[in-house]
Amino acid sequence: MKLDYKTVERNLQKLNKSSEKIVVKAVRAAAMQLVIDSKTKKPYAPFETGKLYLQFLIDKPQFKINNILIRVGASTPYAARLHEGKPTWNWTLPGSGPKYILSKILAYGDTYIKIQHDVIQKEMGAL
Repeated sequence: MKLDYKTVERNLQKLNKSSEKIVVKAVRAAAMQLVIDSKTKKPYAPFETGKLYLQFLIDKPQFKINNILIRVGASTPYAARLHEGKPTWNWTLPGSGPKYILSKILAYGDTYIKIQHDVIQKEMGAL
């Protein structure tokens, strides 16, 4: 049997493209859960401040050396100010408050990792 390296190389390139799509799907699934948690678990994202609550966004993941970066947040100009706000502010939604995204990453980080793991496992089984 003769080994065709061009076929092996083509198959590896296909696997690389498939694996990148799988990783993007996994990271986006975890990011979506982060958005849901930011709206449904204390401290909640502010609801009555402009359109912040409705304008959460999840950017396309960026592949860096040894990292995959994804930006999650609101696209309004005042989103960062509210996220970094003070607990003493008059938060109009009971249970809302500062660090409404970061607090979820710290509290539920293992859950987001498990979401990614589960998506990757499921998708790899489908290859």
